[in-house]
Amino acid sequence: MKSYLFLFFAFTTCISFSQSTESHLSPLKGTWALIYGEYADTTRQGEIFQYRIFDDKYFTFLMKDASGGWNWGVIGTYDFDGNTYTEKFLHDSQGYFTAVRATWEYSIKGDSLFTHGPLKIWDKDGNDNNPELTRLVGTMKETRIRLH
Repeated sequence: MKSYLFLFFAFTTCISFSQSTESHLSPLKGTWALIYGEYADTTRQGEIFQYRIFDDKYFTFLMKDASGGWNWGVIGTYDFDGNTYTEKFLHDSQGYFTAVRATWEYSIKGDSLFTHGPLKIWDKDGNDNNPELTRLVGTMKETRIRLH
């Protein structure tokens, strides 16, 4: 029985150490409030209109529409490489982006996250030249602040 307890504690300690080590690998990890966005036909600023949360592997966001209603939620996975990260949307409450992947360029300065893109976007079938998706997304420049 003691050996099982030892193995259990050793295993949970290793898992715990592994998770805490991994959490320091992602510079995106945290909760970010979107305070500025340039989009194809509009610029939004002056109030928080999106919260985006990055964990070690997953991201989620809640977005407010122009009338002030919180009307859009997304969850997915992401990975990063240098100054880019790629999101894979697992669920989208409005249905636009479920199974879509998009790569963004980012930089972090202090508690500010600056993103630009998408650099590349793939539809649910893996095609990167879907004109409807490209039109819908356009190009964005966004600024977020880290919430503590």
